[in-house]
Amino acid sequence: MATTQNFLLETEEEFEKIFQFLKNDLMTLRTNRATIEMVSPILVDAYGIKTPLKQLAQISVEEGRTFVIEPWDKNVLKNIEESLARADLGATPLSKGGVIRLTLPSLSEERRKALLRLLARTVRDRIKEQIVASFKEKEINEDEKYRLIEELNKKISELNKKIELLGEEKEKEIMNI
Repeated sequence: MATTQNFLLETEEEFEKIFQFLKNDLMTLRTNRATIEMVSPILVDAYGIKTPLKQLAQISVEEGRTFVIEPWDKNVLKNIEESLARADLGATPLSKGGVIRLTLPSLSEERRKALLRLLARTVRDRIKEQIVASFKEKEINEDEKYRLIEELNKKISELNKKIELLGEEKEKEIMNI
């Protein structure tokens, strides 16, 4: 059952990466930094077609969390502003003098944990799909499929407990004067 071993090994490695990411992030309490890649692929209705923002404007980052977007054609300024508002980045675009500024809010520790849970769920869903595909391809039997899915759910539960404990430790550290 090399397939079974692969599923479990892959699960362990990916969940450990997720946990280490959170641990490193919480321990350093980094500020969230905006990257141009966060907004450059956003599609904007311009000239009758949907166009990636990076093809319509100069994009830069100021002070780590503020996007400065300067359209090459000021006629699409409003379209860019509307697309940024719909992109659900957690910030409201503000335009002044032909330039749009978009300042991202800091992620709270709770939001970081929620994002990591979502990431863990995404990994779980992908691995579960692989397990089901292996069953359909008759690489594993039905009992093995259910056993692997149960093992996967246990690993998700363990990861969530580790995340909670890490958060509690950080909270104690912050509250300790």
